Amino acid sequence: MKSIDIFISYAPEDEELRKKLVTHLSSLNRQGLANVWHDHKIAPGFQKQAEIDLHLNAAQIILLLVSADFIASDYCYSTEMQQALKRHNSQDACVIPIILRPVYWQGTPIDHLLMLPRDANPVTTYSDQDQAMLEIVMGVAKVAREKFRHDIDTSPPSHNTPITPVPVASMYIPSPVGNRGVAAFLLNGQEHVLHYTRQDSIYNAIHHKSLFRLKNQTILLTYKQHVLMREEVPELAPKKMILKEHAFQIEGVDCLFTFRMRALTGIMSIRIEVGGVTVFSH
Repeated sequence: MKSIDIFISYAPEDEELRKKLVTHLSSLNRQGLANVWHDHKIAPGFQKQAEIDLHLNAAQIILLLVSADFIASDYCYSTEMQQALKRHNSQDACVIPIILRPVYWQGTPIDHLLMLPRDANPVTTYSDQDQAMLEIVMGVAKVAREKFRHDIDTSPPSHNTPITPVPVASMYIPSPVGNRGVAAFLLNGQEHVLHYTRQDSIYNAIHHKSLFRLKNQTILLTYKQHVLMREEVPELAPKKMILKEHAFQIEGVDCLFTFRMRALTGIMSIRIEVGGVTVFSH
């Protein structure tokens, strides 16, 4: 199955946010769903303008990274965006504006398009920019699957057909006070998101003002802001292993969360399975 070509148009001033977005979109590359292109992929010796035109005219999805600098740029606004909209209006491609920073985009030629993140909230206004990037990846993946990957059936199955989830994106985020992860997947054509969090013992002790918490980790699994699992894991002696498994259901589909950690090495692994399909693994 051929992957979807995605072209990214952005202003040089937004290079760091562009890099972060490309990192998050890599989950679509890993699945063979998308091939992301931007001007930093131009190899030495190639004519820059010719390469940009080639990929802009070949992409099925065009992401416009919108900011004040993007709109102020004659090249981004008057050249790349206009060419992208021309292909969008002829249904040769799908243009998705990504609102990076607060900017007045109302009244521009893109104000009728569906924007990401949801409700056109700028990425930089999120307290957690990874959450904004996840919303973007899920939105792009949905367009790629439903508009261009007709070989993937996301319609509700019949009673005799096994329900098979389709992984969309996963993210593992380490931090000084533990770690967390996000698993997104399609089930019956609908998007679902699971959140995993592990808080280490020092954070627990400080947060709860309890020395007892100094010897415990907290493992938390949530779905739609509801807690599926919350466990306090005690400190173990060397050579012992923590193994926690929790079974649950989403829309009648059996799911399994597995947390494993060796006390001696500190090596940890997390796996989330939905209907026998792994949607998150680290």
